[in-house]
Amino acid sequence: MTLASSGQNLFWLIILLMITCLLITAALIDIAHQLLPDVLTLPLICSGLIAASLEVSTVTLSTSLAGTLFGYGLLWLPAIVFKGIKKIEGLGRGDMKLLAGLGAWLGLEMLPIVILVASFCALLFVLLTPWNKRNKNKRIAFGPFLAFAGWLALLKDPFMIDLSILLQALL
Repeated sequence: MTLASSGQNLFWLIILLMITCLLITAALIDIAHQLLPDVLTLPLICSGLIAASLEVSTVTLSTSLAGTLFGYGLLWLPAIVFKGIKKIEGLGRGDMKLLAGLGAWLGLEMLPIVILVASFCALLFVLLTPWNKRNKNKRIAFGPFLAFAGWLALLKDPFMIDLSILLQALL
């Protein structure tokens, strides 16, 4: 390992630690208040786009921008449909911004996997949590599941990579 590559690894580690802290904070706030504050989601979007434009990210600027737009849109469309059918909010704009921020860092290709893993984890949570009639209509925060799945993707978790390859092969 050269000095330059160890410096790059340290820089990337610092970025990952900062994003990890941001994702943990966002997840805890969402659990407690059903809210993902712009003060956390917007810097995630901006920093991902800036990192890509400065070529210090693992994705190109065009991939980062596509991931940002697709990330927001991927949750915006079902939210609009749900609100049109049920006449209530089903997904908050914070979830959309969080996925847009993850898209800025991960690019377009990993977002379907992030959504798939986050949705599966949320489904498991609902199925394994003892729900009774009193909690039947209780809302759960989706942000923690997005944060967890996005964090795994940022770490280049082998499961996430393999799942991405499998999904691309199926499509």
